[in-house]
Amino acid sequence: MQTQISLKNLLVLCCCLLLVGTSFAPVYSGQERANLAGTAVFPNQHHKEWLQVQKNPDFAAKDKIIHTVNTYFTLKFESWLKGTLLDFGFLFNTNDVNAWNDYAYERGIYFVNLTGWKCLKTLLLSYDYHPEFYKVEIEEAKAIVEMKPNAQIVTQDIPDRTDPGPWAKHTFELVLSGKSWLIQKIMCNDPIYYAYPRGTDFDREAEELIKSYKKERSRIDVLMTALMRGGLF
Repeated sequence: MQTQISLKNLLVLCCCLLLVGTSFAPVYSGQERANLAGTAVFPNQHHKEWLQVQKNPDFAAKDKIIHTVNTYFTLKFESWLKGTLLDFGFLFNTNDVNAWNDYAYERGIYFVNLTGWKCLKTLLLSYDYHPEFYKVEIEEAKAIVEMKPNAQIVTQDIPDRTDPGPWAKHTFELVLSGKSWLIQKIMCNDPIYYAYPRGTDFDREAEELIKSYKKERSRIDVLMTALMRGGLF
């Protein structure tokens, strides 16, 4: 058990070093549309359900806004569960270049995270999403939401333990486009969240993460073989 914990700590440290190593990546001016990282699967059923809520006149604006935010996090948790990046771009006001770049940034971060979780075998076995909304403020066609995406999660590496978090506080800016409330901007109070600067090549970061994991895995395998031959186990 002690060896397994040490191995996991080394792999997590490896991920953290890569995270810090992105500080010299180029930054977009804000008017240039950022590239999208990874290959994402469009979630047809989630999109259909979201559209039904947005177009339904029986739902109040507040309910539609909360549903947009909840759909965003549901797609992230489902991606983590399935090990497949689900596209949440339809929830963003992507006609606006700044909102597009926010979407590209969020997608890039999650793509790298998902790559790391696959390497470390820490994909989800299950999750129970129960968000906490502190503020939903609406002014004409704009809204601000403050919330925490609280959830109970169980990961593949520790299947007998439920992890309750903690989860960072998020602030969303949304705009009304037609009948739909779309995300304009996302902010998070976790400093680690901003370790990647805008304009980071997330595809490259994911590739480097895989290479680093394989190299570390190979080094540890050699070490463990040597220890076992030495009669320590």
